[in-house]
Amino acid sequence: MQISIAETVEKGLEYCQKNEFDVIILNPLVPNLKRLRFVEKLEKIQKNTPIIVLSESQQKDKAKQTIKRGVRDDLIKEKLTSEQLFQAIETVIPENNHFQTVEYLEPYNRFIKTVNRRIFQGEKLETILQKTADDLRKILDCDRVLFYQYSRVNFPQKLVQSVNNKTPKIDNFNPTDFGMYSDKQRVVADIYKEKLTANNIKNLEKNKVKSYLAFPVIIPSESPQSLEKFGLLIAQDCEKFRDWTPKEIDLFEQLSLQVSIAIKQEQLSEKIEKLNTQLETQTRESDQQIQALLNNTFQCTGLLTPDGILLDVNQTALDLGGLKREDTINRPFWETYWWTISPETQNQLRESIAKAALGESIYYEVDVLTAGGKVATTDFALRPLTNETGEIVLLIAESRDISDRIEAKRALEENQILLQSVLDCIPQGVFWKDKQGNFLGCNYQFTVDAGLSSLEEIIGKTDYDMPWKEEAKLYRADDHQVMRSGEAKLNIEEPMTKVGKISRLLRTHKMPLRNADREIIGVVGTYEDITERKQAEIALRRSEARYQMLVDNFPNGAVFMFNHELRYILVGGFGLAEVGLSKELLEGKTIWEALPSETYELIEPLYRRTLAGEQMVEELPFGDHLYLVYFLPIIEQGTVQAGVVLTQDITQRKQAEQKLQKLNQELEARVQQRTADLEVEIAQRTRLLNILEASLNEIYIFDAETLKFQYANQGALKNLGYSLEELQQITAINLKPQLTPEQFQKLIDPLLNHQQEKTIFRAAYQRANKTLYPVEVHFQLIEHQQERLFLAVALDITERQQTEERLRLVEFALDNAQESVFIFDKEGQIVYVNKTACESLGYSSTELSNLKIWQIDENLNSPPHWEPFCQYLKRQKSLLLESTHHTQSGVVIPVEITLTELNFHGVPYFCEIARDIRERKQAEIALQKRDNYLTALVEVQRQLLSATSQNNLYELVLSLLGQAANASQVYVFEHCYDEFQRPYLYYMSHWSAPDATSRLNRSVLQQLYDTPCFLPWIEQMNQGEAICQSLDGMTSEQREILEPAGISTVLLFPLIVKGEFFGLIGFDNDEDDRQWDEAEISLLAAAVSAIALATERQLAQEQLKRQLTAIEAASEGIAITNPMGDYIYLNKAHLELFGYTDASEILNRHWKTLYDPEEADRIEREAISKLMEKGYTLCEAVATRKDGSTYLQEFSLTLTSSGEIVCVCRDITERKRAEDQLRRTNAQLERATRLKDEFMANMSHELRTPLYSILGLSEVLQQGVYGYLNAEQLRSLSTIEQSGQHLLELINDILDLSKIESGKMELQLGAVNITQLCKSSLNFVKPQADQKNLQLRLIAEEIPVTLEIDERRIRQVLINLLSNAVKFTPEGGNIVLKVEIDREKACVHLSVIDTGIGIAAEDQVQLFEPFVQIDSSLSRRYSGTGLGLALVRQITQMHSGTVSLESEVGKGSTFTVTLPWNTTVVGEEGELFSSTNAGNEGIKNERSTWIEPTFLNSSFEGCPTLLIAEDNKANAETVADYLGTRGYRVIFAENGLEAVEYAQQYQPQLIVIDISMPLLDGLEAIRQIRTHRDTAEIPIIVLTASAGCKDRDKCLQAGANDYMSKPISLKLLSDKIKQRLNQQ
Repeated sequence: MQISIAETVEKGLEYCQKNEFDVIILNPLVPNLKRLRFVEKLEKIQKNTPIIVLSESQQKDKAKQTIKRGVRDDLIKEKLTSEQLFQAIETVIPENNHFQTVEYLEPYNRFIKTVNRRIFQGEKLETILQKTADDLRKILDCDRVLFYQYSRVNFPQKLVQSVNNKTPKIDNFNPTDFGMYSDKQRVVADIYKEKLTANNIKNLEKNKVKSYLAFPVIIPSESPQSLEKFGLLIAQDCEKFRDWTPKEIDLFEQLSLQVSIAIKQEQLSEKIEKLNTQLETQTRESDQQIQALLNNTFQCTGLLTPDGILLDVNQTALDLGGLKREDTINRPFWETYWWTISPETQNQLRESIAKAALGESIYYEVDVLTAGGKVATTDFALRPLTNETGEIVLLIAESRDISDRIEAKRALEENQILLQSVLDCIPQGVFWKDKQGNFLGCNYQFTVDAGLSSLEEIIGKTDYDMPWKEEAKLYRADDHQVMRSGEAKLNIEEPMTKVGKISRLLRTHKMPLRNADREIIGVVGTYEDITERKQAEIALRRSEARYQMLVDNFPNGAVFMFNHELRYILVGGFGLAEVGLSKELLEGKTIWEALPSETYELIEPLYRRTLAGEQMVEELPFGDHLYLVYFLPIIEQGTVQAGVVLTQDITQRKQAEQKLQKLNQELEARVQQRTADLEVEIAQRTRLLNILEASLNEIYIFDAETLKFQYANQGALKNLGYSLEELQQITAINLKPQLTPEQFQKLIDPLLNHQQEKTIFRAAYQRANKTLYPVEVHFQLIEHQQERLFLAVALDITERQQTEERLRLVEFALDNAQESVFIFDKEGQIVYVNKTACESLGYSSTELSNLKIWQIDENLNSPPHWEPFCQYLKRQKSLLLESTHHTQSGVVIPVEITLTELNFHGVPYFCEIARDIRERKQAEIALQKRDNYLTALVEVQRQLLSATSQNNLYELVLSLLGQAANASQVYVFEHCYDEFQRPYLYYMSHWSAPDATSRLNRSVLQQLYDTPCFLPWIEQMNQGEAICQSLDGMTSEQREILEPAGISTVLLFPLIVKGEFFGLIGFDNDEDDRQWDEAEISLLAAAVSAIALATERQLAQEQLKRQLTAIEAASEGIAITNPMGDYIYLNKAHLELFGYTDASEILNRHWKTLYDPEEADRIEREAISKLMEKGYTLCEAVATRKDGSTYLQEFSLTLTSSGEIVCVCRDITERKRAEDQLRRTNAQLERATRLKDEFMANMSHELRTPLYSILGLSEVLQQGVYGYLNAEQLRSLSTIEQSGQHLLELINDILDLSKIESGKMELQLGAVNITQLCKSSLNFVKPQADQKNLQLRLIAEEIPVTLEIDERRIRQVLINLLSNAVKFTPEGGNIVLKVEIDREKACVHLSVIDTGIGIAAEDQVQLFEPFVQIDSSLSRRYSGTGLGLALVRQITQMHSGTVSLESEVGKGSTFTVTLPWNTTVVGEEGELFSSTNAGNEGIKNERSTWIEPTFLNSSFEGCPTLLIAEDNKANAETVADYLGTRGYRVIFAENGLEAVEYAQQYQPQLIVIDISMPLLDGLEAIRQIRTHRDTAEIPIIVLTASAGCKDRDKCLQAGANDYMSKPISLKLLSDKIKQRLNQQ
């Protein structure tokens, strides 16, 4: 990077004239600098170079002016960091480069504008995607363009394709199969040069793809500051390899942004529409909801005067006392039924009311009377309510039944009993004492050891009262130590004398016993009997002597024997002393006491695996030695008694050479000695041979001249597979076939010539069976008595080579990973980096190894905070966070790092894996801008919904849009016509930015109509198109009008209301050549569309108000009389009904004067008396007009609180004439109802019939009837089957709800075991619960009486509630089905309790309504129709029961179904159904010719023959194919007549028949089959799409043996057929 610095204004301008810069940084404190004038000069010299200004904090106003002049950024120096400055430079440089290339991208820009216009015009998303794919393919001249949408909640997986004539479309597209991913861009010029898998290449070749572009489409998610991966945009070239140009890649990036805008706009439109609907519904139902909320609260609420008179009370309080409202209202509160429990309670209430009337809030608990004379404990509150002046005007009384607290106390006692039961099941003894040593309690095992008959006997006794009184003093000492220290004492081995003077050895654990305040009040202990284990250890020690001699003389290593406590019980071997150990230091001590921490941490897991019975061989370090260690378990009588470790020191490379050389010298010296030394020499040779034989290495001696073997130890012979005699027949070269004689001679010549004392090399030895294995060979020349021999020591390095190969593979993988990998020690020193890290940071691996990790990653704490950070990382094990890396050149790279603790041979290290996230950060910045717009749009919509008038509507949203768009001003004008029908713009509202220099000029905008140069703009807006123009793009006439007004850029959107041009919303900028991008225009267009909708709604509301006024003026006759019956008010319609025109003619007259005397008396007698009784009445009468004529009148009377009567009347003469017509209409409605029932029955059949084929064929294919399927096919079939089952459940719910609402559902009541019913319901939802790791429990009380219910329907209720609980409970939660009885109310409560998401109180009222789910976000996360809870309530109410709900958001819900029980026990049930045969009446078989049946699988001759009667051939073929695989021969009948005829003709072993068939229905066909002697006993299974119990009864009564509802399980049908045939 080249940097030029100018210290003066003149020097800076001179540099800019000579050079072209990528960015200019300006300091306003340079002498003689006037920033605005300097910026203008720079723009003339270097027009497109971005400028960044470094300002002082007090220069904010000037900073805004320079920004408007074209400066890209203005930074405050006092708060500026180097990182922020660098980031600002990086941001503006790409913008500048983009500006320079715009002129080359004009075709692409037109295409982007076309896409944007489609989005603005509100086309459907699918249409936009298809058109865009077609256009993009043509522009890029590629073969195939795809848009792939991932499967999401409420958005199924989609694939939009566009291909040319030569290219086929892709089926079953999966991005990962093609090497395309949702989180990164892929630019592939040649698929064979990219890092693609073999499977990727295969799939690409299959679809003829040679190169492709793939960009992710990302949209903001519902949660803030997060993104959602929506799909992929893909272009493919199939004819040739292609280098995609930067222009094409940039077009793809812009297009992916436009697609994401279209997606978000459609989502926003749906959300706005839903919000509008919700607002209208809430406005309409608010009053009812408030009243319903008061009446359905769980607490009792009442309103009182300050004197204590009860004014109102909610339904909960009335239900509590079993009262009616009229029994309580306008009475002293203390005289109401609840408080009559005692005079004391009434006096206390009167005193409380008096205190509350003085401003005091009262709270206390009190017993009150409830329904049936029962007593309930409540928490009662009395609070004063004041008006604006502080005067107490009302008292509010609230209470809640807290009787459940008593029940909770009982439950606590039950829990204590349960805890004691658990303790009694523990095989160890458990006890607890106080500080004085008195026993407070124990478990059952303790009483057995103490010889006590019950737990109560132990209370108050001490250890001195027990059979172990001799050991009591020892026990008390331990107790005192635990209570004094406050810490647990574990693994105490101590004796115990049990009852019967039986001595045992115990292992005891004791810890302090604390109370709720954490104070020590005693000690609690557990113990277990370890007598047998100790006896086994003693037996083990007895066997130690057998091994002692072997252990003490173990060569070149050591032997260790240890017990289950990891305590050494036998140690020996020559190798101990070499590492500073001895038998005395180890025996009797544990590994933690005898060995350093790095050693026992390494061997502890290996010791435990050995004690588990596992044999192992490991290489382990100790000090500066390396040992080959054998781990062997000692097993006696099937039990591991101890473990043995054998070690061999294999660090003998140089040590062994030195020892061998010394041994050779000693041998030479001894050869020269006399015969007297011969015996000593022989002994030493014998000892040497023993060492050689015992060595785990391969040792050879061969002649230096002939190379023939003279000696080999047992290890060598065993590995090679030779005997010593066989080995002596070959030479050393024969073991190394990969070496030629010349190569081998060259290897040993330096030894023969005494140039080297020894040589080490690697080779591959060949065994006797011709297999090879790698070895490391040490050669040394031995000259003895003029004999020259070679001593060769070979070590099998198979495992070492495998390890080295794996290490090389790991290093290769790390160097080729895309992420940077750092490994550093606990001091922060970098010890390893991979190749990617070096390339990313610009360092060599050597340079990085000399740095600390915080020098690269500054977010990692340097000293002194480094140690706490390391400790924190050790506790967390792994951390994922974002940070920055600094390259050698000073560039800051944002990264996502994963930190992990490593433990290598006891030494702690840390690993950092870093991923470069610069591209992701840039995408997040781009999306943040778009998200700000979307946030503003949501707020605009919210403000629009709260607007009360049209002017208020605009004022609320213009400021939001102006700030979001960074505009100078925003304005709204309405399109109007004057009296001469000339158009003009009427000002509505506007907003201006505080620093805007231009101001609204109405005359300028008026010229849009008056000036011909603006006519094209008017035409565009009339067609719904937006106008976006800057001064440079305007005509000279337009510029002459707008430039003097200070407007540099204008953006106009038409307001389209009810399909017509209503007005415009404009945005403009002053002194700024603002470039509005397509995304901004699209988002602002969406906001304008929302304003248009709100405008349309406001206009409709105003129109509605005018209509309401007109309706009230022309409504029915309304009159009001005083308590004496004299008229005090009449409206015009009332006067007209009676033939009057002036109200004064009737005012102050009695109402009876308008009626015939007899008719008036009847009204007095029938209507007025009823009015006085109930306060309201509806009546008919014959009224007399002023002219004496009469008419039939209907009137309603309402009595007000002041005694006045409100009369609303109408002329019903015509209505009476229409009653005859109404009766005829009712008859038609009854017929329509009947037709509806028939339609529902037909719908049941028609919907289930195709499901029959779908589910049947799915089952056939999954069971491999037509051959085996691969995993993808099986998964697809499983999806089909699950979707079919879901659709079937939906059909059942809709039909059930329809039956209930029409009163057609009848309950099949019977005696039911409610506990078994609950268990079966839990089993039904258990698979779904297991998938989410949910715990299911049943808590059931014993039911003393029989419940007579419809078992199927109540099971449906429980499964619906349990399924909802599983659906809305997060993973790992709990679900409880609780059965409780209420003997007083003679009912049973079935409660489903979950720990799910909970339900807000305001949502609970509408929860049980059909098709209602409480929140749209839930409907996206959780599937469902909203019918389940509606069915639950309806079915429960049919059983005279109730459903209630208690819930708290975030904690869970409790749904309780309450059912009444029967006090009589139902007797044993007899046969529910019996087969009846009907005569073959009414239908005769008029066929005279013999019909040849259809055999669907005629190849099964000799197999059982089945007759399938089904009018749907697809269903019949599905069943026949499946049954054919089970060995049946199937005949197909298309109607009922054929079924009867084929049954008589072929007499099959079994008949499967559908109910709904042409010519003759299934029921009549069954009756005819049963009347024929030859077919009367053939088993018949009925299939029907109807699901009602009545249908089942009809089938069985007609003569069927079994009944199945469509769609059926083919396996279940096959099982039923097999069962029926076996019964025959």
